[in-house]
Amino acid sequence: MIDLVMVSLLEELLKAGLTAVGAKQNLINLSETVGKLIVDADASIASIIDHAKSAQAGTLTDAEAAAMKGNLNLLTQKVDAVLAGQIDSPVSQLQIR
Repeated sequence: MIDLVMVSLLEELLKAGLTAVGAKQNLINLSETVGKLIVDADASIASIIDHAKSAQAGTLTDAEAAAMKGNLNLLTQKVDAVLAGQIDSPVSQLQIR
């Protein structure tokens, strides 16, 4: 016969299991977010390097300079948001230009 102590113990085990499942999902979400941040950062850095090459060649247009500044700002915002824990969904919602 199951007594109240056993029921209470089973409830606690169930809660612990659900907590572990939630923690695992949070880690998966964080991993995906960081992975997408890295992909976005690579794309942004590649764009910034291209613009820097144009600047060195003396062919950087005002639009390219503005895009480079925008990419730097977005990259900084993404990193800051992830570090501050403000982004818990995939980073791809913020787009690099």
